[in-house]
Amino acid sequence: MKLKIFFALSVTVVAFLMAEHILRNNSEVPKTWRKMDGSSEHTNAGNLLWCQYTHHRPDISWKGFREMRHNDEEDGIPPNIWLSYNSDGIRGPELISKTKPRLLLLGDSFMHAEIIHFEQTAGQQLQKIVRNSLQVLQHGYHSWAPIVEFAWFHHFGTHLKPERIYLFLLDNDFYPRRAYSKTDPAYRRLMKLDPNGVPLYIPDFQPKIPRIFMRTYLGRTIETRLFDFWSVIKPKIDHLKQLMSEPEPWGNKMKRLYSRIQGNSHLYEPEYAPLPTEKFELLKAFYAPHRFDPQNNYHNEMVFIRMSESAWDPVMQQAVQSTLKSLIDFGKYLGNLGSELVVVYVPLGIDVDARESTGAREKMGLKKGFVFKQVDLEKIVDHELTRHNIRFINLKPKLRQYKNDFAPGEKNFLYYKYDGHWTPEGHIAIAQILKDDLDLHSVKNSSNGR
Repeated sequence: MKLKIFFALSVTVVAFLMAEHILRNNSEVPKTWRKMDGSSEHTNAGNLLWCQYTHHRPDISWKGFREMRHNDEEDGIPPNIWLSYNSDGIRGPELISKTKPRLLLLGDSFMHAEIIHFEQTAGQQLQKIVRNSLQVLQHGYHSWAPIVEFAWFHHFGTHLKPERIYLFLLDNDFYPRRAYSKTDPAYRRLMKLDPNGVPLYIPDFQPKIPRIFMRTYLGRTIETRLFDFWSVIKPKIDHLKQLMSEPEPWGNKMKRLYSRIQGNSHLYEPEYAPLPTEKFELLKAFYAPHRFDPQNNYHNEMVFIRMSESAWDPVMQQAVQSTLKSLIDFGKYLGNLGSELVVVYVPLGIDVDARESTGAREKMGLKKGFVFKQVDLEKIVDHELTRHNIRFINLKPKLRQYKNDFAPGEKNFLYYKYDGHWTPEGHIAIAQILKDDLDLHSVKNSSNGR
């Protein structure tokens, strides 16, 4: 009997060690940021939202300096940016009680804005403009997408009671899962949604651990790692099931499985093949000579989605509709709470001006000086959101106009050369554009206190 117990315990320990090894060597699980006291905090792969879910606590406040990255010095990004998050996980000081109408600027890394000082962010710039007539909040995190922003607000943000949410939307929110593991369709695949499209939890796994045990540090740690491990292993199991069910020769199946194990196709989701090869000739027209790389699926998808809708394959069309569903469901949800959703489309620097993001353009291999014009994606999003009474703001023409009127010259860039996010001047531009929108569409106090 003792030998059986020893054997069972040994197998359990080995299994946990193997699972931990997989997690620590997998790029899809939470990474850590270093705090001032030397400790760390989970802040990726579900990102801040993931941390809140797995730790079962909304208070994730911490402070620390941002770590410098490659090209930061050449971009002119300061080395001493202080990142401070309050108990709601929002960058900045603790929130004061609600005494006037409240705006929430919600998005991904463009709203997180970790590469500029807090007082330079669009939210703080807008607060200076509107003074005491409104309270302006700003929240976002790396690689968030509409469904993740919806989930965060549903689980952790309703007490903020904003009269209006400006949701900042990017083209990579629409990419198919074959191109990007943190696009909206990929996140939706992990989430459990109710019949109204409201995100219930992420991922689709709930370990059965006694609540008393979960109150201990060891219990919280084990549950966190179970969530992380399942998020890594479940897509691989799904991929294997899908592969085995497909009607093709076993030799081809084994080649595909080997390719995935080797990491050559780690971004390709189980049910989708890579970008169709017949589209490659269309893509080459946007790249500099000899710079087109058929293996760089992310960059190719970025170009592909800027083509006309008639060029899209069914996978792209489905991904766009999936992301639109997240936006429409979020708009309906907020309407029931007495709040308004306004979707703000964020162009990249390569969409705005030939002088913007030249380093990123060169890294991608795009034609020098080429600027993408109005694309069908923007028209489709505008049309679908308008049909559901959700206002849409396209920043592309507005940023072009702002650059011509207020930021002419070679040095007044709205986007960083290599990083690709907004400079402090870019955040000023966003604040002014939102102020113009507020002048046209004023916000009334719903008299909801915090």
